[in-house]
Amino acid sequence: MCFTTDRNRYSCFGKSLLQIIGVGIFFFRGRWDGVEISYFHTIMTQPTVVFKREEHRGMQVLSMYAPNQEPFNTLVRQLNATYSASKKMWWLPFEKQVVNTAYRAFKGSAWVDYSALKVEEKGTEWETVANDKRAFNGVKTEKGIASAGKQNKTVALKNDAWTEEQKEAMWAMANKMKLMRYAKRSFDMYGYRFKQFLAAHPTQNPRDITIEQIKHYVLKLVQKKGYAATTQKQLVAGIQFYYVKVLNRPREQYDVPTPRKEYKLPVVASEEEIVRLLVAAKNLKHQCIIGLIYSAGLRRAELTGMRIVDIDFDRGQVMIRAGKGKKDRLSLLSQRISVALQRYLKEYQPSYWLFEGRQRKQYSGENIGAIVSKACKAAGIRKKISPHVLRHSFATHLMDKGTDTRHIQKLLGHASLKTTAIYTHVSKKDLNKIVSPLDRIFEDKVLNNNRLT
Repeated sequence: MCFTTDRNRYSCFGKSLLQIIGVGIFFFRGRWDGVEISYFHTIMTQPTVVFKREEHRGMQVLSMYAPNQEPFNTLVRQLNATYSASKKMWWLPFEKQVVNTAYRAFKGSAWVDYSALKVEEKGTEWETVANDKRAFNGVKTEKGIASAGKQNKTVALKNDAWTEEQKEAMWAMANKMKLMRYAKRSFDMYGYRFKQFLAAHPTQNPRDITIEQIKHYVLKLVQKKGYAATTQKQLVAGIQFYYVKVLNRPREQYDVPTPRKEYKLPVVASEEEIVRLLVAAKNLKHQCIIGLIYSAGLRRAELTGMRIVDIDFDRGQVMIRAGKGKKDRLSLLSQRISVALQRYLKEYQPSYWLFEGRQRKQYSGENIGAIVSKACKAAGIRKKISPHVLRHSFATHLMDKGTDTRHIQKLLGHASLKTTAIYTHVSKKDLNKIVSPLDRIFEDKVLNNNRLT
């Protein structure tokens, strides 16, 4: 095999949803026998399916070693694969198109490892992932990081331009993040920032780059791109990781100044806007998605990673597994959403994930964002409402009704109470007790010469 380099109203609401109640991933792109394929390797959270080329029953077969559980059993049957009880694996005749088809079937449900599929070709060699422009999920524009589902320009060196030292640095950093079990989003972001940094120093050994060069690079990029404070911090953190965590150098030697955190209040949707969103969604599945995010205060990644078994209808709870910081927690299951979900499960019959897309694949964060945006537009809401705004609204509305901040902290999965306390600044609980001085003037009947009323 040769690899070469190159996602109005309450009454109306009664007619819709209320009626129901009555590691770290390391991405690659390459070519297998001339056919372009995409694959990834990980040792992180999802199960691994191993592809091998073996001889079985007198023929070359593609052996697939997959966990004996759903959704894998269903997937291999859909591929018309045959099970070998002696080798405890599923197999298909070995052909390049079969490999690609099998990979696409498992993509999204497991990490596919087919590093064992090595076929020698004259004049070629097994290339490292560092040669691939999609290493670390590709060096994309900042817009591409925010929305991986969109096509964006790729910023990288030519395929053969990476030096051996740069390849070694990228491998070392990727392996370190996998050993430390970094989340996919952090893995992608740090890798993207580091590879972008190496591309700006194409002929220099990464070990020899000085702190002054790093500061100059950060300053130049921030001025050119107009980065926000958080983006600048991500840029610095991605570079620092290599020198501090991988090379074990003192952090003080790589102290790059970063701006203070910007203080921004969260955007919050009103209760009426939440209802209008649910009504505008119309589709039962989309109503359940919007309703569950809001009623349980979920992050979009927590929703996409939710399985059917994570919904406890009897106890009225939602189990969020491996949320931010890899922490499990429980949240609320609304009675109305509970009834809606039971109807949804009966009608749509998902097999493993609570919300599945085409070919029973796990929904992406971009899918969830698009659903909320479409409903927002259909409802005629001018405010920009995203899945995270629904989470903000969940916390704020609870606070408006007098829920203790510590309970909200647990429901949201915040490590610090200070993070939850920001909702006190947008809650109207105490503000409603304050009368505007202008209104007081109009209502004050004893003011002398008061001709305003």
